[in-house]
Amino acid sequence: MSESNTITRPEFLAYQADVDGQFDGVRKGISDLTALVRRLSTTRAVVNGGLTILGSALGSGIVTALHSLGH
Repeated sequence: MSESNTITRPEFLAYQADVDGQFDGVRKGISDLTALVRRLSTTRAVVNGGLTILGSALGSGIVTALHSLGH
């Protein structure tokens, strides 16, 4: 059977439609992630992220110090 005949068979067409649909979903997911990264990579987001990490480290140090005082 030639390759051109197998493409027109209904089971292959259904399979191709399924694969194309899955790839469309993956492409949309990648597009959404790209948009999210662009939105997150602003100066404000970087500063807020840095402040969050600094605050977390400072808070952890305070909790550790208070815990040490109790023992």
